Amino acid sequence: MPTAGDTVSITGRTTDTQGRFLVTARSNHFVSDARTGPAEAVQAGELLLSALASCSLGNIELHAQERASGLPGGQVHISYERTRRTPPGTPVSASASS
Repeated sequence: MPTAGDTVSITGRTTDTQGRFLVTARSNHFVSDARTGPAEAVQAGELLLSALASCSLGNIELHAQERASGLPGGQVHISYERTRRTPPGTPVSASASS
């Protein structure tokens, strides 16, 4: 588990399938698809939102534990909307609630 001062590295590589990638985090390996890829595996935007959800819940849970208030049934919902008219590179807004 990384601690303060550690450098975290993620590696990724292309595969024989256009728009499909193999990503490695420590000893964990998973497949990711580009939005123009097969769309069978988790896509980059979903990975980003998953990281935000996990980080948010971890922080909320930690602060609840520090205050001895607990966090029964903690939940977060994060979403984004992309339209076909959104040019590549345009910032996309995200909303979160807990």
